[in-house]
Amino acid sequence: MPTRCHLPLLLALVGLIVLAACTDDEPDPVVTVGPEPDYWSAFPADAAQAATLIRIIDGDTFEASLNGNSVTIRLFGADTPERGEACFREATDRLSTLLARGDRVWLQPGPRNDDGSRLLRYAFTDERVLIDALLVREGLAAAWRRDGQLRDTIIALEDAARSLGVGCLFGR
Repeated sequence: MPTRCHLPLLLALVGLIVLAACTDDEPDPVVTVGPEPDYWSAFPADAAQAATLIRIIDGDTFEASLNGNSVTIRLFGADTPERGEACFREATDRLSTLLARGDRVWLQPGPRNDDGSRLLRYAFTDERVLIDALLVREGLAAAWRRDGQLRDTIIALEDAARSLGVGCLFGR
């Protein structure tokens, strides 16, 4: 059973296997195969907060209702392009396919709580899919490299996506 230390290496290896199986007429490869890694277990069991999506702002930012208050959430582990930059629309549209108005989204704290105006959180769908990692894996976001519980794992996802030419950020 791989440990958390082995996860970035394992994800990169799986990415190489996927590359070997792809041809030019197939859609962009997905960097991981099989079940999603258990990102949820990287956080204390009682740390999760349930919020309700109000609206998508851009590819890495959304407004949600949390404890009866409207708050702006910035994904902790992913950095998507800003308005006017290449891939902005694709990243924003992808987030909109993952979360719709009224959906429950699970928020897990990073090592810092906010950036002054927004809460910084890892965000999970109700099915426990880590949105931050998914956007990076699909080549729609760059990994946040400064800090975070999942920093190394998400950086490995970006490295694999970049080497495979996945998505609009890293596509060739």
